Amino acid sequence: MKKIKLRIGSLNKRHYRELYHYLENILRVDPLKYIPSKLYYTCFDEICFIHEEAGRLNKASLIYSGLWIGLIINDNVYLSPQLYEKIYYDTGFKASIIVNDIATKNFLYGRDILEESILEKYPPLSNPISVVDHRDRRVIGVAEYVGKGIYKNIYDLGWFLRIFG
Repeated sequence: MKKIKLRIGSLNKRHYRELYHYLENILRVDPLKYIPSKLYYTCFDEICFIHEEAGRLNKASLIYSGLWIGLIINDNVYLSPQLYEKIYYDTGFKASIIVNDIATKNFLYGRDILEESILEKYPPLSNPISVVDHRDRRVIGVAEYVGKGIYKNIYDLGWFLRIFG
């Protein structure tokens, strides 16, 4: 059985600035309405969850609490589906693509999105963008456009089962 390395702490200034910049300049919202000035992380090996409230490690561990803000993957910051949905509830879709049934199923198994699977686009389509299931209009993950009509899967909701399951 593989041991998972667990770390917790305060989010550094660079990652906080990346989140702030994305919210302000891409999604065009007031960042302080959606993220507090102090954020924390919990890392499981190299995957780090960004959240609002500090966790603690002891015999009765609380890994984190509060709103899940995002993830750090390969030192890049990505918003969580929950935060995207909170923003979309207030402002409507931005920086997102809405995909058909086949693309939704494939994406949730870690596959990329092809241009022909996209039903709607909501600019700006600067990377990263949210991927939305057309049936319930819920965010199922995050992708980045890599060219030639392909949106690369960065993470999806099925990812957690594949990684930690």
